[in-house]
Amino acid sequence: MNRFALPVFLALAACAAADEIDDRIQAAVARLESEDAAERDGGEIDLEELAAEAPEKVKALLRHADPEVCARVERVCRKTGLVKSPEVDRRREEIFRELAFSAKESPLREELVRELLDLGPRTAALVARELHEGKYAGVAERPAVIAPESKGVTLRVRNTGALGCWFRPERHVVVQDLQPFGIRPGNATGWGGGLGGIVMLRQGGSTPEDRVVAHLAGLTRVPPGGTADFGTSGRVPGRCGVLNLTGLRMNYAGKLEAEFQGVTLKLPETDPQCAPGTRRIVLGPTESEHLAAVAVRQDDGWALEITALDDRPAAEESDTYDNFWWAALGENEAWLASGAMESTKEERAALKKGELRRVPLRAEIPEGSRHLWLGYDENFKDVQAVADPVSLEENKK
Repeated sequence: MNRFALPVFLALAACAAADEIDDRIQAAVARLESEDAAERDGGEIDLEELAAEAPEKVKALLRHADPEVCARVERVCRKTGLVKSPEVDRRREEIFRELAFSAKESPLREELVRELLDLGPRTAALVARELHEGKYAGVAERPAVIAPESKGVTLRVRNTGALGCWFRPERHVVVQDLQPFGIRPGNATGWGGGLGGIVMLRQGGSTPEDRVVAHLAGLTRVPPGGTADFGTSGRVPGRCGVLNLTGLRMNYAGKLEAEFQGVTLKLPETDPQCAPGTRRIVLGPTESEHLAAVAVRQDDGWALEITALDDRPAAEESDTYDNFWWAALGENEAWLASGAMESTKEERAALKKGELRRVPLRAEIPEGSRHLWLGYDENFKDVQAVADPVSLEENKK
């Protein structure tokens, strides 16, 4: 084959393609110039299709002599993202701000989502990126003190990426792990359990577009650097200890995908991943029908005095935990530390009804402590006795 044949052929093919696009543009302009409204609408649709193939040639039509043709071309350019529109950008940011609130706060969210996706391919493409590239992480907080059997614990997430992220609180299950205060040095464990729940993906609507819109309307958009809170619905344990809470992000159930403005929006099918996490200190006097507890002052420190209200077995032995424990709070009820009272085997022996036993606190209380709690876990399950806290500040006087 002649070595000049292929380049010549490719050049001729390119010219033919360019001529075809020019012909289509001229045909679209002719329809825009028509006196028939339906024809003008059809010409606008033709230009939208040509915008991706010949963006510069479509934009050149903005200089057309006919004002209505110019207006329609400008609308096509804004809709397809060939030119930026301050009005479109402003409205997009307004809708983003609306969607930053909880889904329960606005009954018109589906309308807002539809309007958002109708702003043009550039906006639809941005939403598609955010759905897949948005990043968030749990916010580290100082452990707060809550009472046993409290209902509702708030976890906070922060957007750590450069894009907005779309977050559905109900798509998380919160796993709780209660670590007893009497844990011995070098150990770390606890009891597991569920707190909160999973809401199945909303599948309302008869078309893929309806289903995607319905799902997005149930999400909260968190802007870059912003935070969002979600709360659990279950109760925390009815016993004292260090409660570690971890939110697990669950898979989306089913495939959700639809096309908007020529852009495919696909809900990511993510693997379960750790999301927010937080810690709470569960503390409060607990009533027991088996044991009474009171903190008493001694010459050399503090002790826990327990009285058996019926015959009680020996404490359940554990290499990990001491059945007798302490917890210290600082200023503003801030948790400082907790640990084992370092009891002896004799102090953990069985009790007869009415028998009183005093166990001294042998551990050192951290500096800055304001309140001291002392307690006893007979079996680390359902028998616990906790004394009212003592004010260390008042006892210094």
